[in-house]
Amino acid sequence: NFSSEGAVNDLYLSFGANYSNSLYLGVTLGFPIVNYEQTVVFREQNNAFDKANLRDSLPNFRSMRLERSVSTSGNGFYGGLGAIYRPADFMRLGVSIFSPTFYSLDDNFDYTMSAEVSDIPGSYDNELSSPDGNFSYNLTTPFRLNTSLAFFAGNWGFLSVDYQYQPMNNGQLSAEKVSFGDVNSLVSDLYQPTHQLRIGSEVRIDIFSLRAGYGYFSSPFKGSFTTFRNDGEGELFSTGFGVGLGNFTVDLAYQAKTLYRFQQPYEVEGNNPQIQEEVSRSHFM
Repeated sequence: NFSSEGAVNDLYLSFGANYSNSLYLGVTLGFPIVNYEQTVVFREQNNAFDKANLRDSLPNFRSMRLERSVSTSGNGFYGGLGAIYRPADFMRLGVSIFSPTFYSLDDNFDYTMSAEVSDIPGSYDNELSSPDGNFSYNLTTPFRLNTSLAFFAGNWGFLSVDYQYQPMNNGQLSAEKVSFGDVNSLVSDLYQPTHQLRIGSEVRIDIFSLRAGYGYFSSPFKGSFTTFRNDGEGELFSTGFGVGLGNFTVDLAYQAKTLYRFQQPYEVEGNNPQIQEEVSRSHFM
């Protein structure tokens, strides 16, 4: 069993400037706050156990349970610069860049193991827990570069295209008295830059608005890492409808997202199962 919950909440300060309603500049300082918890439970059961006829190779073993709990907390810092330029009323150009995010994180973890056996003489403890563990480290995530282009048709609607580039192979880990050289080299070898493309449009007819959008997210993994080259790749489709009623608007939107994931539950010499998952989610807003 696997369960996890958490979030990265962002506190930020932004400053903006407007020059002649044609050039807009902005600066952002962000302070993310991290809280995450994960629990993994492994279970094994001896289905061959037969108390009346002990033919099993492990006649006293009934079952085993191993639980691993990890919690991560910390905070970070990043900065961003952006600009929007309007060369004409019908066109808008945009560019922004966000620095790497510098996190300071703490992991707290523990393990608990329990076993059920039968016909064992003497006394024994069937459950043991490890001492609480703690590890502090620093994480630096890659920078992000965004560009955008939009065309406006007066009050009839618009078409926008956004692109994002992020070199996922530039992530870094560090800690006092611990070297992450091998891990950082592995990140550089396994990951690659990602590309995101988002296209959106809106058409207005009197008080009605029709909207549609598409998004594509490339895989962060290099093709040599997995036999599934689209591991981590995703697509997003959306459509919407709106009605303007004076000072009020009524909007309805539908969004569908598909994510392709690669799973390898365990590694055993000569037997490394690989699973391709296609996870689809959709909802109305």
